[in-house]
Amino acid sequence: MFLAFSMLLSMLYAFIFSRSKPLHTLQRKSKVLSKKITSKTAPIIVQFTICILFLSFTFLVFQQNQFIKNKDLGFEKDNLVMIWQPHMEDWWNMNSMMRTFDIDAKKHASIIDVTKARGNPGGYGYGMKGMVSNEKTGFDNGQQFVYNSVIYNWFEVFGMKLLAGKYYTKDSENDIIINYSACKKLGYTDPNQIIGTEIQVEDRVKNKKVIGVTEDVNFKSLKFKTEPVIFLLEKGDLIIPAVVKLDPEGFRDGLEYLEKVWKKVFPNNDFVYTDFS
Repeated sequence: MFLAFSMLLSMLYAFIFSRSKPLHTLQRKSKVLSKKITSKTAPIIVQFTICILFLSFTFLVFQQNQFIKNKDLGFEKDNLVMIWQPHMEDWWNMNSMMRTFDIDAKKHASIIDVTKARGNPGGYGYGMKGMVSNEKTGFDNGQQFVYNSVIYNWFEVFGMKLLAGKYYTKDSENDIIINYSACKKLGYTDPNQIIGTEIQVEDRVKNKKVIGVTEDVNFKSLKFKTEPVIFLLEKGDLIIPAVVKLDPEGFRDGLEYLEKVWKKVFPNNDFVYTDFS
């Protein structure tokens, strides 16, 4: 539509000025410039206005792309791919098959690590919420927080920035990691002060000891504010997309290897992945 309108306007402009005679205009010593808008000047004004608007919109889109590209999202998005779980009729076998894929995927030299979580950056949120409290806010005064179940190496794979404390290990038991928004909601502005304190998570029998506070990360669109998140350690199997970190020098080889492993484990399902960068 814009191209057709521009061509029509250009043809009209050419038709109007083709009827004028420049030599005749100079001999009459006519005024080249005029404050009046005529049939000759109107197309020029419209064209220049459209050009200015078009260039302004182009610059705005460029600025938005640069902002998204250079924005510090709080995690390392390069060389990460998310491999989506397949749709299977025998879904009850998904657990063991995904476990086989995760184990075999790590055997290639270009595969640095494989991790999983119910919520990953760039996704649609977590889908789990629950009441959380601590001694400072009152154990009887529960507040709603977002839950995210992760396996122990999830933070390292995404390169999350740790503000205080430490990450999970395979041996972690009664520990909890929270983000900075959760830290503030629980009454602490200094993340170091909440390390070692206990918080009560709604669906857990025992209180959890805070061992780490991470920097806030936008899991949804940048239009939304960061939510207070409680990261629960999941030691069982998560039947959800796998996130794989690859060596940048062997990225293509690693990706081809992952596809071969996928076809071996899931011969009837396509290999579908998302590149975080």
